[in-house]
Amino acid sequence: MAHFSNFIKIPPQKIHTADGSMLSVIGQGDVQIDLPLGQGRTSIMLKNALYAPKMVFTLISTNCIMAAGLAVHFEGRMCWILSQGPRCHIIAEILQVEGLYSIISSHSRHHANVATQKLIVSTLHCVLGHVSQMAVVEAVKKGLVTGVTLDKSSKPEFCEACIKAKSAQRPFPDESKMRALTYGELVHTDLWGPAQTTSLGGCLYYISFTDDYSRQTHLQFLKLKSEALSAFNAYEAWLG
Repeated sequence: MAHFSNFIKIPPQKIHTADGSMLSVIGQGDVQIDLPLGQGRTSIMLKNALYAPKMVFTLISTNCIMAAGLAVHFEGRMCWILSQGPRCHIIAEILQVEGLYSIISSHSRHHANVATQKLIVSTLHCVLGHVSQMAVVEAVKKGLVTGVTLDKSSKPEFCEACIKAKSAQRPFPDESKMRALTYGELVHTDLWGPAQTTSLGGCLYYISFTDDYSRQTHLQFLKLKSEALSAFNAYEAWLG
């Protein structure tokens, strides 16, 4: 925001990035940037640039450059920005870096962009691959994590992704150690279907009820899966 002149806040808007994610735009203004030109730089003013707090890069649209009356020429791994006609002299030479035309430096193949925005504990927890949130706080305090600024007033929050990823189910025992002592005390049930072929009676499912004491099994054939509850109620009434 500090790089903007005549900055104004606007109602939050959503913009789509190249990877399909969305960012929130909360402001607009003019931004002065330096474009590489040989060993020097050319300073230009971008009009009505949008401000998205979570965007680390300054992205320049070729459509906006052309709308400003400038010309863009691509050849090989170079991009040239040309001034207005009729002279059309070169005002910027931009080298392609890892698939993008970077204005950071025309002589560097690699660069890093560091976000100076403060991150809350839960956000940094997600960025670091869902490491324990308390471990994240301690790592920042000890200087083990650099390049980020942690909002010290933020607190660890519930992470649904961690709960789902770390939840586990105990294995079923090979043999049950509990046996029913009377008929109907414990009943095992299973709902099967749909079958690939409809029966002569028009059924595609069946539900089974196996008495744990006697091992006696009752089958009820069903036309619809939703009939399972009615079949259970009928079996329960039969037991009573």
